[in-house]
Amino acid sequence: MNTIQMFFRISLGVFCTAVIVGLLLGQNADNDDEAAYIITLPLGKIQGHALKSHKEALYYAFQEIPYASPPVETLRFKDPVPPRPWTGILNTTKNKKICMQLYKDDPRETEDCLYLNVYTPTNPDECDSSQLLPVYVFVHGGFFCKGDGSFQSFGPQFFMDYGIVLVTLNYRLGAFGFLSTADEVISGNFGLKDQNLALKWVKDNIHLFGGDSSKITLGGQSAAGGAVGHHLLSKQSKGLFRGLIMQSGSPLCGKMFQKSPRYFAYKLGSLLNSDFGSNNSSRELLELLQNVSAEDIKGNSDMEIPFEMRNSVGNEDNRIWAPVEDGQFVQGSMHENLKLGRFNLVPILMGITSEEQLRFNLNKLKSKAKYFDSNTSFLINGNLNMKAENKQPAGEMLKKLYTNSSFGEEFGSFVRYISDAKYTTPVARHADLQSKYTDVFFYQFSYHGKLNFNTASVPGAERVGHAEDNYYLFKVGFHSKIDKVPESDLLTQSRMLRLWTNFMKYLNPTPFEDPLLAHVVWPKVKPDEFLYLDIGNSLSIKTNPKEYHNWKKIFNEFAEDIQTTY
Repeated sequence: MNTIQMFFRISLGVFCTAVIVGLLLGQNADNDDEAAYIITLPLGKIQGHALKSHKEALYYAFQEIPYASPPVETLRFKDPVPPRPWTGILNTTKNKKICMQLYKDDPRETEDCLYLNVYTPTNPDECDSSQLLPVYVFVHGGFFCKGDGSFQSFGPQFFMDYGIVLVTLNYRLGAFGFLSTADEVISGNFGLKDQNLALKWVKDNIHLFGGDSSKITLGGQSAAGGAVGHHLLSKQSKGLFRGLIMQSGSPLCGKMFQKSPRYFAYKLGSLLNSDFGSNNSSRELLELLQNVSAEDIKGNSDMEIPFEMRNSVGNEDNRIWAPVEDGQFVQGSMHENLKLGRFNLVPILMGITSEEQLRFNLNKLKSKAKYFDSNTSFLINGNLNMKAENKQPAGEMLKKLYTNSSFGEEFGSFVRYISDAKYTTPVARHADLQSKYTDVFFYQFSYHGKLNFNTASVPGAERVGHAEDNYYLFKVGFHSKIDKVPESDLLTQSRMLRLWTNFMKYLNPTPFEDPLLAHVVWPKVKPDEFLYLDIGNSLSIKTNPKEYHNWKKIFNEFAEDIQTTY
């Protein structure tokens, strides 16, 4: 038995044996009638509190539970290890720490950030091993470089009315989570390995919170959809979940894969120390990185990317820090592994919003339209395996799917193209490939309401942008600014929560006819028939999302047979 198993399996087979003590607390801003609870975990005691759900029911929150040791000093740029036991009672009633961020500054940032949150409608003092609830482990997005799993960012209030236990978490981001020397010295994918350790913690401890360790669903949105897909593909995550939910992300998204990790690792080293160069060893780089400040690493992580190393459409929009093939957690080509059934065979619910790119800076995007018009080869993403001479004709065919003139003249067509290139096409490809081996339920979220909190509109494009489906599942800050939520928004929200939690409970979003869902039965994707659920003003079954099948024909003609992303 390895060290991780020894720490996390102390309580294996023990159900609801936590020592619980109800304590009265003073009032605070969260809940006037708040109560605290003490649970004895294998490594020490934690104190949580009681809050109220969206429908005013009590639920129990345990925030900032350590699932790993702080990844600092000699643990920086190393695989995570379990936390040490603690004495006394650990207060887990607030979120005060998030991982180091790029492109933003937050006073909560710290390397000591590997914590998770558990929210449960089950009073731990009344936990019944015969009535354990399904568990949803949700991973936050943010381009692998920003974001957090705090109560403030992903409020559990809506889910707590639907009979599940919710877990959210932090994981290392940016260089801290995804720098790699492409060898065993700094293997990379530390953010994914953090998530894996958190899943092991959930598997071994969630029964103490009324959760069923045999009914864990892992989910995430955007970059986290890609991260969740890597757990699907990784042997190291086998057995840690029985189903997946992937919103607007997949390992097949080109910008979610880092193909030149050693270059960027050494470039960061040279920025931190001008005497460091290519003649230095990986171990010398690790020593350098472990002896500078976290602020210096953060401050030098957003560097210029050589044109030929850019990983997104147009070799223009890109991110450096992302998962790598490390031969351990990520083995081989993601596309080929899905194509050949080399993954953990579990059901999946996945999908897109109707216009992913609408969420992002449209003025900045508009300035790029002429750049793409100038050379159709730029329409092929930098991580697609396609011969140079094929990129221009393939790009011309792609462009004709969207416009007969130019992207500069028809900006809506450019928005649609970018949405499909970055998200729709690779996510649909993932569903298409996986449908040969497991149940796949695909959706498009096209409902536009006040809860979307999006006023952007582009003629010729759809209306619902990236991440807007999340706002119907989690309580977020701007919800408090809405005076009155329309009934149609509340209906859509109820439908989303019912579909998502049905999948967590039954591995099927529509296991039986339901008036709330207008008696719709959500069909599975099949290799020869791509049916999906459109979640709009009504629920409807449609065929072939966006332009995926046309992209597929073009790639079949011009791209190489062996692909890593799509």
